[in-house]
Amino acid sequence: MPAKKSDRASATWLGKPAPTRGPKPSLSRGRIARTAIRLADKQGLATVTMQRVARAVGLTTMALYRYFPGKAEVIALMIDSVADSPPHFGEPWSPWSTRLMEWAHRCLAIYQDHPWFLEATTARQSPMGPNELAWMEAALAMLAEAGLEPKKRHHAFFAIVGHVRGHATFQLARRSSRAERKWMRELARQELSYTRTEFYAGAVPRSQAELIDSA
Repeated sequence: MPAKKSDRASATWLGKPAPTRGPKPSLSRGRIARTAIRLADKQGLATVTMQRVARAVGLTTMALYRYFPGKAEVIALMIDSVADSPPHFGEPWSPWSTRLMEWAHRCLAIYQDHPWFLEATTARQSPMGPNELAWMEAALAMLAEAGLEPKKRHHAFFAIVGHVRGHATFQLARRSSRAERKWMRELARQELSYTRTEFYAGAVPRSQAELIDSA
């Protein structure tokens, strides 16, 4: 039975509680997620099944369910842990635009280094995990320095993310099959359409638009 959305959120934020019966788990959820990331990096997201992941970490499939309720929870932790906690984006005294440009470039690097990340974040049904939220808060703090009010701050953030995802989609499309390219182009159009809408609505100041176009 698929896990409920609330269960998926709990699994990402709190971790699945250790079972009270049976042998003590010998692995950490983080280690299992990192193994699944390596599997997806080499062979694609479709290869991340409970059976394949269990085999890769030396467990039976049933034993893996002691750590994760299902595949969706494995992927949710993969997404949240692929970049770990956000690093420093330039020197603290650097202009906010310089630091935000570094943020955007590092965000794009995640998509480039882990091609499965775009598909995983498009299809998921779980909320952001703690590391993802920390990345978002880092960007919002820089946008606050730009003088944007809270609502426009969030609009600008999603515009930047949409533009980064659009870039990543086009890059992946160049080395994908015809069917995949069609899907990716449509996704890119949707992402960039939202981004441009936010520009026209005035949510992103001119300097921010220039920053995004350089990402």
